[in-house]
Formats: sequence, structure tokens, C-alpha cells
Amino acid sequence: MRGIMVKQTTYRNVMIAALAALVILIGIAVYLHGDAFGSGDAKARETVTTFGAQLQMVSLMAPDASSTIASVYGPYVTPELLAAWEKNPSKAPGRETSSPWPDRIEITQVAPQGSGYIVHGEMVMMTSNEIEHGGDAGRVPVVLQVVPQDNSWRIAAFQEIATSTKR
Repeated sequence: MRGIMVKQTTYRNVMIAALAALVILIGIAVYLHGDAFGSGDAKARETVTTFGAQLQMVSLMAPDASSTIASVYGPYVTPELLAAWEKNPSKAPGRETSSPWPDRIEITQVAPQGSGYIVHGEMVMMTSNEIEHGGDAGRVPVVLQVVPQDNSWRIAAFQEIATSTKR
């Protein structure tokens, strides 16, 4: 009888130790890879907002548009989307003229899709007049697909939605 009690106590101690080790390992993983375990919704929003602030930096009509697209958009988009935009800069978002220019993306909706998110928003256009007096020079609806890739969140697709008031 004593042998059975010792085996039960040993088994219970082993299970407690294994559970404690698992909790510690999960804690270490979260500490080391916090971004991977962060709120996807918040990370998708942050990616789109930060990317949107870069739009005015890319002049699509410049002779070096492809290299500017690579350096400015590279940290925010998937390699596949970046390659497509480098090959055909007219398909990328950015400055098409000196004025108005895309100033930012304001997010209107975020919805989960697969392992990523679909983000709806508006690309806010500006001119020096709006900078001085307030307001905006128009808004272009956009839809983006944001996916986890290489321990960060990246834009895999970007689409402007055609409207009758588009630029």
C-alpha cells in the first residue's frame, strides 16, 4: 500500500513540475516574441497607419520611383506586393502629382480574415491650402489585406476603390 502512495505522490509531483515548466516556457516565448502574440487587430491597425504616413514620400512620376517604393514601402508590405509595385510603379499608392498628395490613411473598419485582417479606410488627400486652413482635399476609399509574416504584420494587398469623386 505504501508503494502505491509513493507512486501517486511521485506522479503528482512530476505533473506539477511539467505544468510549471510549460508555464515558464510560454512566458519566455511571449517575452521573446511579444509582437507575434500581440493583438492582431491592433498590429494590423498600426501597420496600416504607419504605412499611410509614408504615402506622401513616394512620387510615382519620379524616375527613381521603383527604388523609392522599395526603400519607403519595404518595411510595411510583403515581398510579393513590393515586387509588383517596383515592376509597375503606377499600381502603387503615392504622389501622382505635386498636389494634392496622400497624407494618411484613416481606418474605418478592421475585420479578421484567415490569419490576417482586411482593413477598410480612407486615404486622406491634402494640399497646402488644407494644411493652412484645415480640412482635406478629398478622400479615396481603400481596402488592404494585412497578414502576419516574418514575425511582423505586412500589407499583402492594397486596393483603391473607384468613386465618382476620386482625385
